[in-house]
Amino acid sequence: MEFQGKAEYGGREKTQGCREDYLTKAYIIVRQEIISKHAPSLSDAEVRLLAKATRGLIEPDIKEAVDEYLRSSSIPQEPNHPTNTTNPYTGNWAERLHDVNYLKEILSNEGFKVDILAGYYANSKTNHPLKRFMGIVLNSLIRMLKDKGLFFAPFYTIYARKGGPY
Repeated sequence: MEFQGKAEYGGREKTQGCREDYLTKAYIIVRQEIISKHAPSLSDAEVRLLAKATRGLIEPDIKEAVDEYLRSSSIPQEPNHPTNTTNPYTGNWAERLHDVNYLKEILSNEGFKVDILAGYYANSKTNHPLKRFMGIVLNSLIRMLKDKGLFFAPFYTIYARKGGPY
């Protein structure tokens, strides 16, 4: 959530290894620019309101929401999660947060056999003693606790298979 907040309101530095389309400017500022350019007749307050309401949308959808606002004064509904946000140009989510059980339910309802696999910390192989110790401890907890170990995992993988024998 902290990462999302920085992407949305503070902007971020581009570091080595970042993708070419990595956006350093705060996403809300970018949406304000898109909205102002698309509808220059809007007041600053309307631009700020629409920029806030279009969090999570990509540029064509932002413009569509602005057009709808101009026609009917209706404002789009923000995403349910308070910090989920996307790059307005690419649609890439900034650390989108999902309820893994909800995702599993959606896939299961579509006929998939689903396994959720916990990720492990790579710092269990580092030379830094504290990081190595913490990595070993957390990885051990993840293994021992099985499904409940997801709580400690740095990431997870959804393995979904459709059709055939399971």
